[in-house]
Amino acid sequence: MIRKEVLEELVLNEVIAQLKSPETMDYIICNLLKLQEEQTKANSVLNMLLKEQKQVQISIDNIVNAIERGVVSKATAKRLKELGERQQELEVLIIKEQNKTCIKLTEQNMREFYETALLYESKTLINYLVKHIVLYDDKMEIYFNNPIINSGPDYESRGFCFYRNTVTICTYLYAKTSPVLQKIKIEMFIG
Repeated sequence: MIRKEVLEELVLNEVIAQLKSPETMDYIICNLLKLQEEQTKANSVLNMLLKEQKQVQISIDNIVNAIERGVVSKATAKRLKELGERQQELEVLIIKEQNKTCIKLTEQNMREFYETALLYESKTLINYLVKHIVLYDDKMEIYFNNPIINSGPDYESRGFCFYRNTVTICTYLYAKTSPVLQKIKIEMFIG
């Protein structure tokens, strides 16, 4: 059992120490840039919309070919109209999805995100940077907010670990016993 104040101080000290390290910052920025590029390439929503748009176009072409051969009925005219409307809807959805991926953060934007966070007071810094903390008996995982904003279906599972360390902290096994030194692993993740 770890007191809240001890845990907060430990997290704060580790976060600040790592973000002030130029090597760690370079590693984070490099991996965020790679992650951003992967997310742009693997935009499954955009890919799905483009695939559907291609299928709708093929259907439109088939109906137009049928009309040219003289196969005309109310059903073909109705279906052609439906496909034309869907084609227009898809064009709008594709443009919206492409706009999401057009906004790419530069290396400088990412550095500013973290450097600005270091200027905040401790509680604000934690709220700004830390997404959540998972505490186990022998380790703690700190998940950071990602400056790359993405709303895709696989967004939650994306990210990377950028720091691992083992620290010794003072814990209390029971409220009435004396403090015990305990080693705890710390892992920090972006994503």
